[in-house]
Amino acid sequence: MDIEWVIYHLIHNDDENFTSIADLDIDLCRSDLDQWERLIVGFTRNRTVTSIELSRGYQSPIVTEDDLRRLFSALRHLPRLSKVKLDSFTTLDLEQTGFLFENNDIIEILWIENA
Repeated sequence: MDIEWVIYHLIHNDDENFTSIADLDIDLCRSDLDQWERLIVGFTRNRTVTSIELSRGYQSPIVTEDDLRRLFSALRHLPRLSKVKLDSFTTLDLEQTGFLFENNDIIEILWIENA
């Protein structure tokens, strides 16, 4: 999925059909700090996303625990998010998911693959 396209739709909230994000490699996103910051801001502003699939890069995992805390905290602000899929996250990565569920009763499905 093209990260610039995702960021645009997250921030602008101009497409009610933009409800799902698939195969978003967070390590690839984090390789560009400006892009990463805009992605985090986009997650805190969006009102349409209901489903998101995040993956970790196999080649060069660069997302830190602090990055994960910020990411999961930002995802918590998505008011319609009900399904989250995490692919190739380590056990240590998954410890940070508490920030996603803190004060959140909307998420119905957490799917973890290749942990």
